[in-house]
Amino acid sequence: MALPDSEAAAGLHWSEFAAALCVGLAFAAFSVVLFPAASEPHPALVVGELTFSGAGKRLDFLFVWLAVAGTIAAFAGIVQVRSRALVDAGMIALFREYLAYCCLPAIVLCGGQVLGKPFASPPYFADLNLVWLSVLLIALLLFSCIAWRYCEARREMDFSASVGNTVTAAMFAGFSWIALCVAASRLFLLQDVLTLRFVVLGAAVVLSGAFGAGLLVLLDKLRVLDRARALRRLNLIAQAGLPLAIFALILPPSEAGLPWPRIAPLSTGFIIILTLLAIAGYVCLVAAWLREERGQGGLAIPAVSVGAIAVLVLFASGQPTPYGMDNPLDYYHHGEWLIPWQQWVSFGKVPYIDYSPSHGLVDYFSGMANDLLLDGTLAGFPEARQLVRGISCIAAAFALSWIGGPLPALLSLLLFPVTGRYTIFVAIFCGLVLLTGKQLQRAPVRWLFAYFLTGTALVLLAPGPGAMLVVAFAPVALVHLVRGLRTEPRLLAIAATCVVAICGVSLLMGPGKVVIAQIQFMLENRPLYGAVHGLDWARSLAHDWPVNGAFWELLRTLWLPAMLVLFLFSVPRIWLRRRAIHEVLTDDPRAVLAFTSALFLFLVIPHTIGRIDAGGPSRGGALTVFALAMICLPLAIHLPRWSRVTAMVGISLMLGLLAPAFGHHPGFRSVFAAPTATSPAVNGKMSVDGVATGIPAFGRTLVHPALVERISVLKAALDGWLQPEETYLDLTNANAHYFYTGRSVPIESGAFLTMPAEAMQMRSVTRLERGPPPVLLLGTLPSGTGPFTVQLRAPILADWVFSRLRSGPYQVVQRGPFIFAVTPDRLSGPAPVKAEQFALLRQVFAPPKLVRLPSVWGHSTQASGYEEFFRDIVEPDVEPFGTGIKDMTSGVFEIGPGHSVFDIAEGTKGAAGLLMFELNCVGPNDGRPPLGSGRVIADHGGYLDFDLLPGEHVVPLDADPMTLLQGSAGGFRLELEIDQRCGAATVGSFRFASRAAAGTDRR
Repeated sequence: MALPDSEAAAGLHWSEFAAALCVGLAFAAFSVVLFPAASEPHPALVVGELTFSGAGKRLDFLFVWLAVAGTIAAFAGIVQVRSRALVDAGMIALFREYLAYCCLPAIVLCGGQVLGKPFASPPYFADLNLVWLSVLLIALLLFSCIAWRYCEARREMDFSASVGNTVTAAMFAGFSWIALCVAASRLFLLQDVLTLRFVVLGAAVVLSGAFGAGLLVLLDKLRVLDRARALRRLNLIAQAGLPLAIFALILPPSEAGLPWPRIAPLSTGFIIILTLLAIAGYVCLVAAWLREERGQGGLAIPAVSVGAIAVLVLFASGQPTPYGMDNPLDYYHHGEWLIPWQQWVSFGKVPYIDYSPSHGLVDYFSGMANDLLLDGTLAGFPEARQLVRGISCIAAAFALSWIGGPLPALLSLLLFPVTGRYTIFVAIFCGLVLLTGKQLQRAPVRWLFAYFLTGTALVLLAPGPGAMLVVAFAPVALVHLVRGLRTEPRLLAIAATCVVAICGVSLLMGPGKVVIAQIQFMLENRPLYGAVHGLDWARSLAHDWPVNGAFWELLRTLWLPAMLVLFLFSVPRIWLRRRAIHEVLTDDPRAVLAFTSALFLFLVIPHTIGRIDAGGPSRGGALTVFALAMICLPLAIHLPRWSRVTAMVGISLMLGLLAPAFGHHPGFRSVFAAPTATSPAVNGKMSVDGVATGIPAFGRTLVHPALVERISVLKAALDGWLQPEETYLDLTNANAHYFYTGRSVPIESGAFLTMPAEAMQMRSVTRLERGPPPVLLLGTLPSGTGPFTVQLRAPILADWVFSRLRSGPYQVVQRGPFIFAVTPDRLSGPAPVKAEQFALLRQVFAPPKLVRLPSVWGHSTQASGYEEFFRDIVEPDVEPFGTGIKDMTSGVFEIGPGHSVFDIAEGTKGAAGLLMFELNCVGPNDGRPPLGSGRVIADHGGYLDFDLLPGEHVVPLDADPMTLLQGSAGGFRLELEIDQRCGAATVGSFRFASRAAAGTDRR
């Protein structure tokens, strides 16, 4: 229940204390800057940190004294302004709400201090720019309130619009100046002229001028007939430079001394696109001015201004996001975004038919922008990513402004980190907003048609999230379908005919086949997400953090309570009007948005719970920031005042806590430095001309020397063995290799990591059988094939590869760090002797660490239908080795703590792929896994290590590279090391089996 304004205005309020503390800390920090620390004398010959460093404690005392004095003075001033300038209880309550919002930047900064390792960097501990921003907002608010108090026309003026327009006009004027400077710097290379001091002073002058003009309009001496309209116009005029912020998407120019002025290519088409976007921004400003001329009040802030400021803050620095898809040295993740468009355009690889992108057609956007607007090389790729993300940011600004208004939309955008899947999140959010719009909901047939088109587009864009969004809107679609049958049956029939016609034409023309192939891809891979990417809760915690691991786990899974809050927000409102549900759809779009958003979050649980990064934010954290920033924060503005401020402060604090994990710096210091920013050759990078180095895919840019060295060796080797139209099979999971070497992907994916589905592997093996590539890249030294070996992740593909290595068509050679298998006709010199080749294979295919995988697989055998994964199950001859093992009935043995050994004869006609056995404790087990360790040793010397847990174990013998290279093993030895905690144990039910989808006999 909302408090009356008179009660809300009584007494003191926490926002006044918080604002005073912000001002006091800023005053103390500013004083410390003016009086820097110096060494001080010591009363005795002591040795300590102060004597070694030459520092002193005088500065610490000064900071505390000044902070206390500044906080008390600021608190007295805030209370005086509130009590004298604002005598109406409703205005006091509104003033306190604004004051709380002014404190939000400082609250976000405080949240960012909690998590120190491993994501912390100095700005989270030394950069107080968010506190300065809070102080600036507080000062502008106080001065605006004082000016409004002494305005004769205040009774006819809306308090919130008057103060709000004055404050926002000043802020937007400063951003307009910075946007103008950034545009001049990026277009005309004026970064040497536009010094940081010039930009800061210019922004201060413009900001002060706009704010002063707003105060003059409010004051009595300036005889303005309609002060409210004058303030709104001033607000719009202050935004005049903001559309130029779109040019901040141009990456900063090169620093002096580099051989070219820009590290990323610029083309006429790219500049034209940015110019058109800037012109569109001015069109929106003109439209807002015309709306103002028609007499509409309120804050005159079009969504384009919100998007422009977000672009300045998030993208003007030109720094990449801290994720692999922006790091060229991460050949796997970066390659996921590099190669899809190249494979389609250069080699005709149709999406999901010839090549399956990991994330959907969104993987193609950056490559398309790079190829069509820039030079299509690595140099242009970051610029293309900037453009795609910048346009996504502006689209999100429009959608967020529709939900919560411009200022909450700006807060949401600034607190939402630019993650690797930023474009996917924005697309899903825009789909949510579009399908809950009032105008669209009033026409059921039109909504159903939009649902069909939007759903298809989102599924193509991002298969998993898009499909879940389509399902989340299914209840709304059912309501509109019933309404359409009742009110517009003829129009519904026409629309259904059009849909059928579109589907038929798309199937005939080709796009429909892509959709069907994509659906097949989702059905094949969806059940595998949890098993492939999942970690149990305990192993996902980071125990070496300065905070409790459970706190971090709770923090990054806040999307779960957010989902419940959205349900609680929407379900009662919908249930109370359930008999007129169509009216809810048209009259309460925010309830519909909250409900569908909550249902969407519920549906993505199987995808989100399967985390892949122990201790990192991973999918759970990314979904949390999406739920909080893009959905909960703009909806919170519509709550009653007493809960609105609390909700927005709480959500902002949570997002501030999560910011360090995403490397997100929601500060403004970099904005002032953006016009003077350059792209230096730091971190060991070097300037490279791709054509001159023989790798045209590089373009002209700055890259790490390790990248040049690696690709030079790889490309030289491949070009010496292959014709330009030929390709090879890469088993290193380095997708980017195909882009740099200009080769097509011979299977459904550039990395076997994304091919755990058996159907994908079988189709890929069929392609390889039709045209075996002359060259196989097996791995690199010294890292080998990495922790996810091909025999574990893609056993069917591994079976094909190892069968070819055994049968002799390939010779194993080494070039630099790479280990290749090459057909003899392509080698110019003699191949290494067999012993050397076998030694290379043993290095590159090291035994994988199975850890708990045999137990997990064994536990899965209890599920119904799991037996279909096994064939050729036989019981081998098992002989215990040594004393202390009791032979019980039916092939079950009792063993004690310590070391036990069993000799197991294969006893099968073919090569056994799996060893199955059951282990159970019969002693006083305390239930803490693991219960020991196991090792299976083949007679040819290969081995596999794993953990022991109670129950069934399935050991993948075919994961042992030695077994794969030899083709089979005559027998195995099972060594068990039982922990004392288990006491006595029984082991039995020994079986050999083959995988049901295994390839041809390895013998």
